[in-house]
Amino acid sequence: MKLNIGFLEIMFAGGVYLYSQAFALSLTLIITACILKFMYYVMEYDREKQSRQKTERAVDDLTNSIKSLFDFNKVNNVSKYEKKTFH
Repeated sequence: MKLNIGFLEIMFAGGVYLYSQAFALSLTLIITACILKFMYYVMEYDREKQSRQKTERAVDDLTNSIKSLFDFNKVNNVSKYEKKTFH
């Protein structure tokens, strides 16, 4: 897990520091920082999920391509279940 000290963490710490002097401002800072951090986490999770899906899709496409190269039952676009008949 990465430890980042950015604007949201400073905003949260500022809210904790101001708790005794300005209650409403400190709660606003703390709640806003928590909501924004949660949104950041959700966006990062979605980005990683999409990246994983793209990788899995690429691997599946590659394996299907390789399988189709070595599929000897399929000659001239006729599968092993179809019989080529001439009428």
